[in-house]
Amino acid sequence: MEPICYFLSTSYSVLFFGFFLATKLEPQHGNIWQYFLARRRSRLQASVENPEWRSLEAFETERADLQRRVMTLRTEEQLLDAREQGAIRASEAIRAAERQLATGELA
Repeated sequence: MEPICYFLSTSYSVLFFGFFLATKLEPQHGNIWQYFLARRRSRLQASVENPEWRSLEAFETERADLQRRVMTLRTEEQLLDAREQGAIRASEAIRAAERQLATGELA
């Protein structure tokens, strides 16, 4: 039992001393959580403030991609509705969906 306690207390001391050297904060429970939350918040903020998103070209390409995704989802939804209702056969529904995707129409 004694070697386990010795190695645990030594490892805690080394970890807390390393935390103190890296952050210049006391290694208390609240300080440790504040440090990791601040790091996470700064990473999230850096990803949001990416200058590439501020350019107009990036915005336009993202908007076009989102419109394409919406059209695809709407077409798939129409296919499922048509198959459930039995109004048209599956092959006709697929052809209609392909025509809509080809022409870029929004339903």
